[in-house]
Amino acid sequence: MPSILCVDADETVRDWLDLVLGEAGYEVHLEEMASDVVKPLRDKYRPDLLITDFEMPEESISGLALAKLARDYHPDLPLIFLSETPDPTEIPGPMLILNKPISREALVAAVQGLLGTEV
Repeated sequence: MPSILCVDADETVRDWLDLVLGEAGYEVHLEEMASDVVKPLRDKYRPDLLITDFEMPEESISGLALAKLARDYHPDLPLIFLSETPDPTEIPGPMLILNKPISREALVAAVQGLLGTEV
């Protein structure tokens, strides 16, 4: 079962991601702060996909900074950014930017497309 790491400061968004992706058959790991994920990624934790928001609270690093760090440790890690105001910054490798709000169907299709799986 593919594992997906979801990082978003909004508890409602995290709960929705957990519900939608869990129902789609994925193993979902949730974190509120991007800064809480850096050490596990550095210590060889490797999800099959990282989903993060661009915007994070001031006390955390940004989703973009998290994605760049994650790619330093895992260069081929697929990324999905969720954002209400997407940053046009490109990061090499498999990546999608999905504008909030996003439908269940669009999220699952994006995940399946990046992972090449149907669970």
